[in-house]
Amino acid sequence: MGRLVLLVGCCLAAPLALAAPTVLSIVSELNPVQAGQSFYLMVTYDSPMDTAVNPVLSFPTPGEDPGSFLMPKSSDWVNATTFRQIYEADYVTVNTSTVDVAVDGAQDTLGAAQVPGFKADVFDITPYVVVIPPPSVQDMRGVIDNVFVNPAGSGRVITDADIGKTVEFVIRYNIATDYAGCPNGVTLNYLCPNLVFTNTGGIPLSLTNLSATWASRNAVRIYWTIADGDEQFDSINITVAGGVGRKDDTNIKNSDTALTGVFSIDTKNPTVGSVTPSAATLRSGVPASGVQTLTVAFSEAMDTASTPTLSFPNQSLGTILTATTGNWADSTHYVQNYTVGAGVATFAAVDVRVAGARDANGNLQRVATMPGVFSVSLPAPQVPDEPVAAPTLPLNTSGTATVTDPSVPVVVGPGAAGGTIVLPGTGTTPVTLHVIVNGQPVSVQALPGTQLRIAEVNGKSVLVLVVLQGWATMTASAVGQPMVLAGQVLLSSGSANTVIEAQPLAVAVQVGSLTAPAGSLPAVGSMGLQAGERLQVNDQGAVVAITLGSLKGDTQQPGDAMAFASLPASITVDNKAFARLTGALARLSGSNLAQGLEVTPSGVLLVRDGGQVFQLLPTLPITIDARLPDGLTFTPLGLLRWVRGGVVVQFAPAVADLAGLANAVTAVLPDATIKLGAEGVLQLRTGGQTYVLRPDWAGAGAIAGTPRIGLDEQGRIYLQTGPGARQLLLPSLLNYTQAGAIVSAAMPGAGLAVQPSAANGSMVLTLGGQAWRLVPQWALPTGSAAQVPPLAGPWWMGADGLLYLRQGNQVQAVRITD
Repeated sequence: MGRLVLLVGCCLAAPLALAAPTVLSIVSELNPVQAGQSFYLMVTYDSPMDTAVNPVLSFPTPGEDPGSFLMPKSSDWVNATTFRQIYEADYVTVNTSTVDVAVDGAQDTLGAAQVPGFKADVFDITPYVVVIPPPSVQDMRGVIDNVFVNPAGSGRVITDADIGKTVEFVIRYNIATDYAGCPNGVTLNYLCPNLVFTNTGGIPLSLTNLSATWASRNAVRIYWTIADGDEQFDSINITVAGGVGRKDDTNIKNSDTALTGVFSIDTKNPTVGSVTPSAATLRSGVPASGVQTLTVAFSEAMDTASTPTLSFPNQSLGTILTATTGNWADSTHYVQNYTVGAGVATFAAVDVRVAGARDANGNLQRVATMPGVFSVSLPAPQVPDEPVAAPTLPLNTSGTATVTDPSVPVVVGPGAAGGTIVLPGTGTTPVTLHVIVNGQPVSVQALPGTQLRIAEVNGKSVLVLVVLQGWATMTASAVGQPMVLAGQVLLSSGSANTVIEAQPLAVAVQVGSLTAPAGSLPAVGSMGLQAGERLQVNDQGAVVAITLGSLKGDTQQPGDAMAFASLPASITVDNKAFARLTGALARLSGSNLAQGLEVTPSGVLLVRDGGQVFQLLPTLPITIDARLPDGLTFTPLGLLRWVRGGVVVQFAPAVADLAGLANAVTAVLPDATIKLGAEGVLQLRTGGQTYVLRPDWAGAGAIAGTPRIGLDEQGRIYLQTGPGARQLLLPSLLNYTQAGAIVSAAMPGAGLAVQPSAANGSMVLTLGGQAWRLVPQWALPTGSAAQVPPLAGPWWMGADGLLYLRQGNQVQAVRITD
């Protein structure tokens, strides 16, 4: 019931009754307590407390004060109702055995002081007994070539370069030992004490010829000769066997000591997993670029300063392939380029030998000869000496051309309008297709399973990137090359090497631009569709949206979904509701929309105007409309619209510190959860009830302090951090845009306008010269009230006189007033 007081009060402005917090229990971690132990006393209160104020614990009963036996070490609040004080028991004599505990000085989150607490016989004290400790292992350190090999991750790694060398380790003990039972320090059974390698399946094969000796009563020296074990262990753990006694009392012996991350071994030679050619068969005109590449995949991360050598040990290619440049594509893939020259040869399978590369720790790779990497089909010319035409895949009708060999060009001829190019198969590796349309080569990359369509424009067949299924990219070879058909509008490359990608019903420009005939696509203006912008069409090909962002909207470029990090579990965010703003925009000549704006750690933007701080989140989508003038305006549905150079961003009001909001709410309502959704709307769920709020535009920004929730003089909820300005959290609809669509569909000609910063989140509905005020009921209906009546559409009138709106899978009531 205490939780509902705040929620009801926020609407009815009812006063809150405060009660002094009381202590529920005082519990000791240990009972009894003896010298040398560390333990805590745990105090539990009946209500959430102010964790900035610590209570004071004391021992008030005469004759039971343990005095210097207990030394306070640290304290903390385990949660909002539980305080922990940690003590350490000293080796001193005490005269008491049972201790009473008192606690006072704390206050709750509303500032009410606690009722003093007391509990008798919380713990007992065991008299101090002197304990003589056994020897203990301090560490195990090793060197090779006077360089430390420990600890793992920081010390030198033992590699193939160390084969034949000796590595020396020293195990140090904190006090003089009895030589672990070895007479006069002479080792028995090769080592006293023994070592156990716990995470390597026994002694590593790279460690041989073990010998050991006691250097002193405090240190054991251990020697191994490094061998070629062909193994890799990033972090080796060793257990030093116990049974080592004190010199002055050999009966006091230690136990096993587990050491982690002692050192690392990498004597494993990297191997070649595969060699992949860019063209599976060298033939006349293939590859068309005249460059053959061989990509070598290694088994582990390599030293990219080393250079592998590729050769053809079993076939003589002569001048057919001449090695040019080579580079590391990443730490495990090396790419060697070759110029394809003239020659006559036929090899069904060319073997490739790879040697000379080293891994990241300097180990030389195993020489590998990979069989049948590619083939060569360059036979001598036949008599008569006429050029042999390269194979092609013609498409001259509205039928289908199925690509079985991507190296064979698809030649699109007259009458192919409506035809389809099909790349069969499955997989996630793009395949390069060579297509010739009207004599002009076009480079297309597509995933297996993709279908491309041929269209007819002005009586000519053109390949436009209309993906019926799958995904593909297209690269223009010249300016003005047709690339995309949006309805009846043909978009062409604005420059050579313009790159676009597409999937069903969507196209995005990656490099360059797409231009349209003057006036045919007014939203993009004279600049056309720029890099970083995407075009969406319906099933008939008509344009439905032009927006900023990547094709799938999941990268880190402007217009894609914003990522929220470091939020507590009690708050979630609809990531598809808010847009990433940071990044260079081609439409704005490389300018950054977010330049000059303050950005909080949670991604909220701050705009300062005089003494006010406006807190904003950019909403998805960010649209392109070159027809709109630059400036700031409020939309009828209560969002702030900013237009700059044809880029249209709509902002929703936001809370600057989302994590602070969540913590402030759960401090008062521990079971509460918050969901941040479209238009900046917050759904607060607690006690089985969901409440809908939207923050006011102005707040304190990102300032230091503890956020807290409260009620102002008018009964409105506010969020305040430290001494900063308050930000109101006002009742709201779940989604004003959806509500506007419902009203427009139900009452053609009606208009819906949101009243900015209205205390009750109200809207004004106008129709035929009349106006009504709609006040959202911020508590969502439950039980039978939330059930959708049979045959009901997106709205219905309830028996209680309220208008109910179905928004997604949720229902919200609205009260209609004059």
